[in-house]
Amino acid sequence: MTVISMPTFISQNTKIRIQIDIKKYCDAIILHPRAREQGYGGNADLKYAIKFKKKSKIPMIYSGDINEKNHKEYLKYFDYLMIGRRAIGSPEIFS
Repeated sequence: MTVISMPTFISQNTKIRIQIDIKKYCDAIILHPRAREQGYGGNADLKYAIKFKKKSKIPMIYSGDINEKNHKEYLKYFDYLMIGRRAIGSPEIFS
């Protein structure tokens, strides 16, 4: 399986545009919609991620602000979820 992982923004004002035929080269996309300036704070840009997913022809793995209370809602929009920092010190999130 080939997966492309990308942050949504290089900076708050510059969105990354993929100019390749993703479906030809990848089986899935991992998207983490947060700007570099946000560091580990702020909220992921869910609206942008949903818009990106609607245009995507391949499965999307979403990462950003996922927890045990909202994961079912996020699965309505995305094919898979990836849990990052939330799992550190909270392994119960997987139970």
